[in-house]
Amino acid sequence: LPPAASAISKRLREISEPLVPLFARALWTTPGRAGDSRSALKEGGQGAESMELLSTIEAVAREKNKGDGAFREARYHDAYRAYSNAISIVEREGNAHMNAVLRCNRAAASMSYQGYEEAIEDTTEALRKAPYYFKAMLRRARSLVMLGRFQGALADFHRYLKTHTGITSVAQAQVRKEISDVYKRIQREKAERSTYERQQSRSRQHAQRPTPQREPMWGSAAGANAGQGKDDDKDSSRETYYHLLGVSRDATEQQIKTAYHKLALKIHPDKQKNPDQKKYWLKNWPKYKRAFDTLSEEKSRRQYDLELRFRAVGLNV
Repeated sequence: LPPAASAISKRLREISEPLVPLFARALWTTPGRAGDSRSALKEGGQGAESMELLSTIEAVAREKNKGDGAFREARYHDAYRAYSNAISIVEREGNAHMNAVLRCNRAAASMSYQGYEEAIEDTTEALRKAPYYFKAMLRRARSLVMLGRFQGALADFHRYLKTHTGITSVAQAQVRKEISDVYKRIQREKAERSTYERQQSRSRQHAQRPTPQREPMWGSAAGANAGQGKDDDKDSSRETYYHLLGVSRDATEQQIKTAYHKLALKIHPDKQKNPDQKKYWLKNWPKYKRAFDTLSEEKSRRQYDLELRFRAVGLNV
């Protein structure tokens, strides 16, 4: 067995103490050797440089452990902040490997509260620093799927399978299933888009036909408002789920998801630091959640759209 890091550190101190922090820093930047770097500095380091490096390594370890603990307890925003603190330290020290690890961990925290754009930024940077960091590769692929960027996700999934030679058969089967699901979603969205375009074409053709004059079919109250349907619809849109999410009535499923995720990053109660703002959004956030739940599911959205059309002509459903 090779000698322990602490024994090597002691021997280096006997030769020349400035060698100790150089040795410890090399360990710290090596995957899986952060603990050995601390041991080397504690056993062999005596100079100011060694003590400063030990303080830095322990500060990073504290913040990382704090982030890991918060993540396990589902306190994802706290985990994000702790990982960010650790990242700011390692960036000053130039430790690319540890930077990649922390960014990948922070991406996991972001994904847990649907911050997929942030997760993509972190995993991309992690892969720039560590090109074959497979965990980051997989997390970026999954974040891309959630935002509907399927081609980028597929590229990452396939690269993961091609380059990760140590993957287990169970993990490989899981990734292949995710790839299959992405292809199914692509086909489903293509079919939905085709159906939507046909419906829009029929609507335009119908709108171009002359409308015969006739008595209102729902009686005098509806007849009095028949010429105001467009204005009523405009007014009622101020209270619709579409308005809450900031999307148009013909928004696609992906546009609705993207709008909701952007809102969540800004107004979700967990994102509020001001107590009054947090209290306000704890009370009001559920209606945004209801809007998303309704519009993101095809059947409930059809029913809701039908209700809006009836509401526009003064009928209750």
